[in-house]
Amino acid sequence: MTLLLAPICGMADGKPAGPPSRFLFSVSHMGTSNELQIVGGRLKCTRHDRGSTTRPKMRQPTPEDWRRLRQVLDDANVWRWRPSYSPQGVEVMDGQLWRLEVRYADAAVTSRGYAEYPAVDGSLAAGPEKPSVWFPLRKALVELAPGCLDWRPS
Repeated sequence: MTLLLAPICGMADGKPAGPPSRFLFSVSHMGTSNELQIVGGRLKCTRHDRGSTTRPKMRQPTPEDWRRLRQVLDDANVWRWRPSYSPQGVEVMDGQLWRLEVRYADAAVTSRGYAEYPAVDGSLAAGPEKPSVWFPLRKALVELAPGCLDWRPS
């Protein structure tokens, strides 16, 4: 899908205020996928379910929503995430496939994974001693775009 660039409006706390110029968050599992992306400065949510696509939902976030999105991304330290989190040499039959692309004037990340997730330091999450920040990030995005992404804690 082509993403339209949205303007970055002003600065807050030394960070761009307003929407990122690029944002895509997608989650796929067992033939169903959800995508949340910025198109024309608005959030667009699309659900694909085993070959069919539901009518996209659009939402115009408030300036506070954009500020909160940036804070959530910073809290999850997405800027240190690796490009890929996927098991090596292991066949996963029912894992969750995910992708995150974000670009602001001062920071950008492109990361994806399959059945593995990042820790806050960008390394691979490994149990309770090194928990994943991916699930709290996903939950925060669900709150940003209600009714957009299916939320099932793992």
